[in-house]
Amino acid sequence: MDHRSAGHHPVLDDINIELAPGKLLVLIGPSGGGKSLLARIVTGASEPDAGRVTMDGIPTARYPRHQWASISGYQPQLPNLFHGTIASNIARFRADLGMPTIYEAANRAGAHQAILSLPQGYQEIVGQIDAEIPAGLLQRIALARALIGKPRLVVLDEPFAHLDSDLETRLIATIDQMRSAGTSFVVSQKQAIVTRADHVLMVRDGTAKPVQITLPQTARPGADGKRPAILATQTSHGANGLRRAVPTAGERADPGPGSLAPETSPAPLINRSMGQA
Repeated sequence: MDHRSAGHHPVLDDINIELAPGKLLVLIGPSGGGKSLLARIVTGASEPDAGRVTMDGIPTARYPRHQWASISGYQPQLPNLFHGTIASNIARFRADLGMPTIYEAANRAGAHQAILSLPQGYQEIVGQIDAEIPAGLLQRIALARALIGKPRLVVLDEPFAHLDSDLETRLIATIDQMRSAGTSFVVSQKQAIVTRADHVLMVRDGTAKPVQITLPQTARPGADGKRPAILATQTSHGANGLRRAVPTAGERADPGPGSLAPETSPAPLINRSMGQA
């Protein structure tokens, strides 16, 4: 996959990423190296100039919007809340997600008790200029929004920002647990999460290179018999060196709304290639 800046200089160049189901990929590297852009492209929040992102071998654009929203979760580096209640924000304004599901997501994000301490609790109105939500709580609400419904692909960009040590430990445990449902893609320099990663990529100057983990790694929860999705992004260079990125999952999605059927030969979870954009 490739992506160019407004000045036509490559921001991400010739990057390929591939992840199997139930794996954790951690991106590290200096500020401005392209980590957040890569995370946005994986989730479909940004489009690459070249390359593609596929899920289950199918371009994410072919997924019905409601289906893609139900199988993926994204917490941006600078999260924001939309005008409405905290409950509605966590539920992504989906009427089919009831309060038990919202409570579960908030608990996993370590936000439940903090939300209950607000004057209106989950009915507190946020997303307006005069709404004062502490940065740490905003971060946890955004995390709950990403985790709701136990998506098969979760992308977290600097999720440990504004968290104390207890909440960091809780988040690490949550990320460990997510392996049974799908694949995790985390942007973070935290050693505790880097040492748990199946793959670590150094993103610098628009390139991504694998990094060997030399520290002892803790036991990693397996997929407990369930087959998570496989996300892949692939690109090949055309005459102008550009292609689009696409996610791929280990199970092929049914073109009709609603269901995902297993693929006979699973593609890698994330295969991303970026050339000059």
